[in-house]
Amino acid sequence: MKYLKPMSNWCLFKDYNGAEHFTDGSRPLMAEINGCDVLVSGYEPSGKDSRVWVCVYFDCEDSITGLTENKEKGIEIGEQIAEHINSGTTKDDFERFFRSLDFSEIVTDEWR
Repeated sequence: MKYLKPMSNWCLFKDYNGAEHFTDGSRPLMAEINGCDVLVSGYEPSGKDSRVWVCVYFDCEDSITGLTENKEKGIEIGEQIAEHINSGTTKDDFERFFRSLDFSEIVTDEWR
């Protein structure tokens, strides 16, 4: 099942200001599942760096973010994450799952 969809103007500019387009110019992707938001976003505004952020926000409070090497890998991981959340998971189970994925870097924001 495909969960990720291009972000709307509202989400891009109001809710998630700072989400960057991909190097190919396409919009960041987003899925809203079971109280969680999954975002797959370009790395930086110049569009010269092909790395991609994959972010998950739980109930608009805690977040965890991983960095991947390119858009394709980011989308693949984002879809895996969305499927995992859709199947039902606790925050602790999800954190273990997220950390098991192929990220070059992981950043948490008040996860604990």
